[in-house]
Parts: sequence; structure tokens; C-alpha cells
Amino acid sequence: NIIVNAGSNGIFCDERYTPGEGFKFVNNTIINPKMDGIRLYAELVPMNAIVNNIIANPGTYASYSGSRITDDYFLYLVSPDVNVVMDNNLFVRTEAEIQFVDATKDNYRLKPGSPAINFGRDISKYQIEEDFYQAERLKGTAYDVGASEF
Repeated sequence: NIIVNAGSNGIFCDERYTPGEGFKFVNNTIINPKMDGIRLYAELVPMNAIVNNIIANPGTYASYSGSRITDDYFLYLVSPDVNVVMDNNLFVRTEAEIQFVDATKDNYRLKPGSPAINFGRDISKYQIEEDFYQAERLKGTAYDVGASEF
């Protein structure tokens, strides 16, 4: 998925509907959400996975205080009781850091030299064989992060 300028959180998830072992958010690109990148209220499922996602410029950046930390703007867990595996996500302050081909024209493919290239974790177990643009997933030495494969 490519989610741009969401009016609230890029992704909001709770367990009113519980898909068995847990929720999986894999290879999404979330740009400029008004609030958090991903907000996860899923304390009752055994394990959630947030893998190979790009989250850039969450609107809540630098607005939390107290026990909340910087990464909470990108990925907000309702409590420490949320079981989640987080691997190879890119949390950046600006979309320019990712080096998209042309975000102003909604082209979120990766330019050569992008930090998302070959930074991803192996996602073969999720059977995601194509990227957002229907290109083959896994071109190169490792999976790329985000919705497009370089």
C-alpha cells in the first residue's frame, strides 16, 4: 500500500476483528499522515508483525511527552502489552530522505541510492511476490523496504 496525506493515522488497527495469530503490516509506504504512521491497539492477539515499512513525516512528530519516545510518532502501540515483531522499517522525518523518483507526481518508486534498497527483511513467508507497481518482489541481494521494489 501507498498511503499519502491520511487525514488521521496512516494505519489504525485494533482487535475488534482478530485474524487468528495477529495483524501483519508488510512493505507499506506511509507519507505525511496527519497523526501517527501506524497506531496499533492489538493487545489480545498472540503476535503482530510490522516489517519493511516506510513511514515519513508523521503529523504527531515531537508532540508526545512523558514516557512516549520518538518512535511512537511513527509506530504507536497502545500499551507495552501489544506483542509485535518490528523489523527493517525506515522511520524518517522527511520523504526526501527516502529518495522517491517523483513524489510530487505520486511516483513512489525508489531512486538509485535510496536507503530503502536492499534494507528489507526476507518476507518470502508472507508470499508477497509483487510490489505496488506489479514488479517482481526481490530484485537484488535483499528485499527493499516500502511499497516498491527498486
